[in-house]
Amino acid sequence: MTSFADYLASGQLGESLIAQWLRRRGWHVLPAYEKEIDNGKGPRLFMAEGADKAQLVAPDLLAMRGGRFMWFEAKHKTRFSWYGNGGYWVTGVDRKHFADYCRVADETGLDVWLLFLHRESAAWPDDIARWGCDPICPTGLFGGSIAKLRLPPPDGQSHESNRHGATGMVYWQPRRHLIRIAELGEVMPMPERVEAA
Repeated sequence: MTSFADYLASGQLGESLIAQWLRRRGWHVLPAYEKEIDNGKGPRLFMAEGADKAQLVAPDLLAMRGGRFMWFEAKHKTRFSWYGNGGYWVTGVDRKHFADYCRVADETGLDVWLLFLHRESAAWPDDIARWGCDPICPTGLFGGSIAKLRLPPPDGQSHESNRHGATGMVYWQPRRHLIRIAELGEVMPMPERVEAA
């Protein structure tokens, strides 16, 4: 069984790999996930007084290039899952977090991109056994802008589900809703090149 600490370490590695990939493409990166005190919460955006006084889950990275600012949420996933009801690969995020990312885009006026790093090409054994899916699934860095990903199915997202995650999940298909941005080897370089963002 994988512990929370293992999940956290894997997620932080993925964030660092994606941040390094962005930096190699000329983006200056401010990692919102870097915190001195670990309070068990991810990065948060505290809304202006009078606006809402809310805290929103913030994307992991604020990046700048040529006067342009963008948010990037970096997700590190083992592999895509097979959506048996539809017969295609999917990946997703927690529904509440996605709603917060949409609000961050609206409130800050900055584009938010979700980035998914999928590293394993072997399909989940349970997906093969249950659905008879292809044993090979896509790998690499996939992503899309909240502006598109927030559109209702079938254009912006595949589907939502209450069966997984604390508040349900929102899912997208690779190559239909998400752009394949980079090959796996472009994002996961040789171990001696991996460094902190």
